[in-house]
Amino acid sequence: MTAPQLHLPCTVASDQTERAVDLLGRYFTSGKFIGSQWDGFDPSETRAASANTFTSDDVASTALLNTPVPGRAVVHLLITQRVHFAGLLEAIGPDRDYIDVDPDPSGKDMAPVYELYEALKTLPKIGPTIASKLLARKRPRLFPIIDADLRRTVFHETRKDGYVGRALLHAEFSAQERTIWQRLESYRCAAALPAEATTLRVFDVLAWMEAKAY
Repeated sequence: MTAPQLHLPCTVASDQTERAVDLLGRYFTSGKFIGSQWDGFDPSETRAASANTFTSDDVASTALLNTPVPGRAVVHLLITQRVHFAGLLEAIGPDRDYIDVDPDPSGKDMAPVYELYEALKTLPKIGPTIASKLLARKRPRLFPIIDADLRRTVFHETRKDGYVGRALLHAEFSAQERTIWQRLESYRCAAALPAEATTLRVFDVLAWMEAKAY
């Protein structure tokens, strides 16, 4: 059986700065996409001080990406399991770039990340998409978002296994002396995106915009 592969968006697979900057500009500055508010969303101004605690802002932020957290899951995140999830977040450690960690799901870097990911998926009506967005909200540089649109395009060969998909993505980012990772960073700079928009987010937006044929 052939090993699964990723199907990267055109603007990621090859250097297409003009096209990439156009897509990023439309997403982040046109006003058409409410998701453009997600990266810097901090209405209570507590985000910096709550890296290891899920807050009401974190829960509300998922609605900006068209995936609101169901009510029972909100209660667990903010009240009944608040301490439990705080411990899982603390075990992950501070945010850092995905490219710089060992992607092995059982390794010291990612094992705590996936423990939180799986715990989130045990909450009522929380699937892999919302779980990935909640985790990415808390560690935006560390955890790639994979939603339904990316699963049917970039990750369609690994859509049932986010562990394999993210490991393959790390391999793509790392190949040829980090060519793709550096390309994404150059797009971020060329598009003059705010600091809150991480390199992973540039990938996510470009992949989503192409999946939606914008």
